[in-house]
Amino acid sequence: MAKNYRKKPKRSARKRVGAYTRFNARKRLGARINAIINPWGNTRIKQKARISPSINLKCNPGANTRFAARIAARIAARVAAVLVFLLLAYGAARIGIAGGNYIYENGLKIAEKIDIEKFKSIINFTFPIIDVTYNSGNAAKPFTAQVKKFFRVLLGFDLNDPVTILNTESSYLHFYYKNNYLPMLFLENKKETGEFVDGDSAAGREPELNSRRNIDGGYGTSAGERRPAGELREDGTGNDSENLEEGRITFYYYEGEEEKLETPEESITLGHEIVIQNMTKYKIDVESLLKEPLNFDFSRSGPKILIYHTHTTESFIKNISDLNKKDIPNWSLNPEESVVRVGYELAELLRKKYGHEVLHNGTLHDHPDYEKAYSNAYETLSSYLKSYPSIKVVLDIHRDGLSKNEPKLRLTTKIDGKDAAKIMFVVGTDARRPEHANWRENLKFALKLQENLNRQHPGLARHIYISNNVYNQNLSTGALIIEIGGDGNLLSECLESVKYLAKAIHEVIKQ
Repeated sequence: MAKNYRKKPKRSARKRVGAYTRFNARKRLGARINAIINPWGNTRIKQKARISPSINLKCNPGANTRFAARIAARIAARVAAVLVFLLLAYGAARIGIAGGNYIYENGLKIAEKIDIEKFKSIINFTFPIIDVTYNSGNAAKPFTAQVKKFFRVLLGFDLNDPVTILNTESSYLHFYYKNNYLPMLFLENKKETGEFVDGDSAAGREPELNSRRNIDGGYGTSAGERRPAGELREDGTGNDSENLEEGRITFYYYEGEEEKLETPEESITLGHEIVIQNMTKYKIDVESLLKEPLNFDFSRSGPKILIYHTHTTESFIKNISDLNKKDIPNWSLNPEESVVRVGYELAELLRKKYGHEVLHNGTLHDHPDYEKAYSNAYETLSSYLKSYPSIKVVLDIHRDGLSKNEPKLRLTTKIDGKDAAKIMFVVGTDARRPEHANWRENLKFALKLQENLNRQHPGLARHIYISNNVYNQNLSTGALIIEIGGDGNLLSECLESVKYLAKAIHEVIKQ
């Protein structure tokens, strides 16, 4: 019986299979190594693969047509997108122009519908610097006043007075200012007033006492009379034409109390609290006015009280020894020494101690042209009331004073052992201008303040002066001139009074 042997493959065949497998492995390995060493080789292969369809297109006209159609479709789509974009841009521009024209033509109507206070609160929150600087009116805080004084002393110019800056930049301008410009102002003032004061008037009579309260201010009318003291020298300059050293002015501004000029139509005294000098022909029912509530509408959001200064440069003596000296200036460009400082302290007390929203403006209204003080203040006040319709109390802070030939006016009373400057309220009427119909509201406010001050601190409030003039008080309810002390008071005495005035304002408003 034959044996069944399984047939084995030949050795040579097995060698061939193994060799082929090893060859493929080496080929794959070589391709990987080649890809690492020469990466651009694969790129060329891919490019050849992309070129081959183009070769096929040439060989296949139908495919070539379809490819061209796709290219044309892409180009058409891009052109259409550009055209649509241009049309939309043109339409947007036309809409913008039409909207701008509408806003331009109807801006006032649109603005009236905007809640101003919300708008301002958003802007002030977004840009805090606006809240700091908007309508600041150069109202100097003690620190900023020191900074300005530093510049003035060290560099020789005042940040609030562009003329001084120009003078420091050019010696020619400084020479012209001192030797030509100031004498020209001096001569113009002589033509306007007709006389200068050098002890006696040029006409050989005593100069007439003039006051901010007997010459009406506002709407371009004069606010009082300013006359420089001293004779004109041969070279055309005046020995007292102006002295801006340390921000002080050596002009004599004539101030006077009205009872020295005219006899009041009516003098009213009610107890120890109410004293009135009425220069008008109106009859005043004091008891009825005191019983009536104030008609101040504080419903709108925003600042309620505005403090400003028509005679911004009014200042005080620095030492009691200066009281009887006639050559001591009582006007200053330095807000740290003037009524601006008094207004600042009043505003701070009303804000921080009593929680009222107060604006304080220190715009220079009476320099360089004192005659335009009330007309300048009118512009400032109108701007504020337009910007802040919520304002219902407007306080014009002054200090009182006498004429050149009189001693400086010192008005004090003792409170808790300290000297406090006395306070006087001035109320304008419609005796000469019928548009001031709300003057009784202002008088009512003054009566309540006077009664409050004298009830708590007898003698602190002087008489209420009721004038035939207006003093810009027709622009708002609660508008008063408040005279704190006189030119013979110390600044510290006026600041002492401000504490009691702020309290009285708070209590009267909250009644």
